[in-house]
Amino acid sequence: MNHSRNLIAGLAALVCGLLPLAAVADVLYLSNGDRLTGEIDSVGNGKVILVTEFAGTIAVQLETVKNMESETTFELRTQDGTRQRGQFVVTSDAQQFRPEGGEAADLDLASLTSARENHLGVADFVLDWSNRFDAGISASSGNTETSSQNYHWESLLQQARGDHRLNITYDTQEDDNVKTKENLLAGYRYRRFFGERWYGLGNVGYQEDQFRGIDYRWTLGLGGGYRFWDDSTGQLSTDLALNYVMEELDGVKDENPALRWGASWNRFFLEKRAEAFYEQSVLFIFGDSENTVYNGSTGVRFNLTDMLTANLRVDLTHESDPAPDRKKTDVVYVIGIGLVL
Repeated sequence: MNHSRNLIAGLAALVCGLLPLAAVADVLYLSNGDRLTGEIDSVGNGKVILVTEFAGTIAVQLETVKNMESETTFELRTQDGTRQRGQFVVTSDAQQFRPEGGEAADLDLASLTSARENHLGVADFVLDWSNRFDAGISASSGNTETSSQNYHWESLLQQARGDHRLNITYDTQEDDNVKTKENLLAGYRYRRFFGERWYGLGNVGYQEDQFRGIDYRWTLGLGGGYRFWDDSTGQLSTDLALNYVMEELDGVKDENPALRWGASWNRFFLEKRAEAFYEQSVLFIFGDSENTVYNGSTGVRFNLTDMLTANLRVDLTHESDPAPDRKKTDVVYVIGIGLVL
């Protein structure tokens, strides 16, 4: 893994930023006179999801809420089919909703079916930097001693008109003290948004797997993509980019143009205590030796605390034309613990 240390240091240097500049202060006024402050995440299934400093993420029954006010903007839906985008406000102890560009009007909270914070339009100069580290480790003994480790690090810096994302996955395994697997997969992506849904992107990717005959594979690309939705319940986006591939397979170097198709999806459920996700990258390499390279990750996370998660994940790698004497498909099953910062 001669390139690994320099690669990780170089990619990590691409992601830098500031912590959020200010905390959002939303308020729930309960029917019993209590007052809860924090950040309203969403409303759905008869509950208000509130992120607090004193108790983490909590679910409050909507029927117990007399009034609520928010500094953030929500997409609101009511039982009569009305859809509006704006803020919850309280005027003279009366619940109202102020739509964007309009006047505040009375709102019956009992008529709410959902309210989601829309992440497609973000105010200027807002920064949000998050990091996630997942680790899965296993060992067995008997006729064969086996140990395996899988580490995944993701860093995301969100800005007003774009975001930076860095992913690094390292997977290794030993059987009877002999290394039988060692794979490094890393990628950096920058998205620049044009309007709410369309964006341009630049990507850098790297892969190294001696046991699959991949001495190294660099990918550089430019393209564009589309966000179908991005709110407090999850997101779905896909993109297409022209890439240039520089690789060395079993000592043979090659350079070719390629087309990269990426897709990303996640959805929160169980009052945001759990999250399902899917991530993929498909690289169509052209040239004398055509090859299709698929890397995908599917799984679910369960929140144990605000910072600690339990993870179930399946990583799949497939090449239509692998190096000689190598199998086309590799599958890694991961059960581990994650840390969110």
